[in-house]
Amino acid sequence: MTINNIRLGTRHSALAQAQAHRVGAMLQTAWPMLALETKTMTTVGDRNLEASFRELVSQGHAGVFVKELETSLLSRDIDLAVHSLKDMPSVQPQGLMMIPVGLRDDPRDALILNPDSFPDTASLLSLPSGSRIGTASARRAALVSAVRKDLICLPVRGNLQTRLRKLSEGHFDGLLLAKAGFDRLPELSSQWRVVPCCPYHELMPAPAQGMLAVEFLENRDKVFSEMLAPLLPPLKTQLCIAAERAVLTGLSAGCHVALAVYAEFASEDAESGTLNAVIHDNSTDKLYRVSQCFEPSFEATLDAARAIVAQLKPYAPSA
Repeated sequence: MTINNIRLGTRHSALAQAQAHRVGAMLQTAWPMLALETKTMTTVGDRNLEASFRELVSQGHAGVFVKELETSLLSRDIDLAVHSLKDMPSVQPQGLMMIPVGLRDDPRDALILNPDSFPDTASLLSLPSGSRIGTASARRAALVSAVRKDLICLPVRGNLQTRLRKLSEGHFDGLLLAKAGFDRLPELSSQWRVVPCCPYHELMPAPAQGMLAVEFLENRDKVFSEMLAPLLPPLKTQLCIAAERAVLTGLSAGCHVALAVYAEFASEDAESGTLNAVIHDNSTDKLYRVSQCFEPSFEATLDAARAIVAQLKPYAPSA
């Protein structure tokens, strides 16, 4: 490898910087002589906190949390962009490529509660009727409604600290967040009650939730593939992520679509995996759930994803 200095790009939030620091540490473990510089920036999604994701997309803002980073890559202002993979659009701009890195963190959603208000609440299912749940996710709102129609989902935008401040001020009784993001800022865990949600019985995660990714210029593939090879997740994790992202791409589903996808192998020794998906049909207000087994190869993984897409396509919103 011939590169000695790398400019990492990330969003300005504390969580995004923690994720970039984690990737930087992995890089320097693999390449001890590598010098790193981190550049932070604010994205469209960070600046427009009053608009919903659906509104931002309707205004022409695709990739609301990544566009500025991708522009910096294309202009060579940064070398690598660090992302939470669940925030990545289904299609990348021409000239860019992306790979998952590191181990997959807990993919579940988590219910964040004020411990003084809900000291004994064990799950989403045991919240008092009428509880107000803050979420910016169409997926989470649809799945909550399916299991607890008596709960009230309210929109909330902003970074993690902003959302927690709104919770402490009493705007909500609880927040639904990706547990992985909350876990990446451990200093917050002692202040709040974190109730993980079962992926299947309560909330199935978003595609690739819990996974970090690194994006770079396609014409620098050779050098960066070598650099990032030690950071690749285990093969079965790669297969699961590929399956989940393939469903997302096949359905052309953005963050405004209530789509959940989760693939897993029951154990390290399992000879096959299971790809699960659920989508909310806005026209009927119904959820449609499907699953497909797949063998541990990329070809079989993509075949399973295509089968899932074929079953869910009739219920996906048109572009």
